Amino acid sequence: MKDLTFGNHEEALISGLVLAVTAPTDADSAEALELTETLVQGMSKDAVERSMAAATKIIDGLSPD
Repeated sequence: MKDLTFGNHEEALISGLVLAVTAPTDADSAEALELTETLVQGMSKDAVERSMAAATKIIDGLSPD
């Protein structure tokens, strides 16, 4: 797996949430969710909610109409 660098925890959480939904396998999805659970421990509730909203917009944009 390629190492990625993020500007902040919110960017990392957004990417992790999107990956958890779009991962090619259940194992990859579970791994992404595990990483997001670690990230949210150091984040405020507002930051987590913003990240979840942003991830939802991205995921919705990926879905065919």
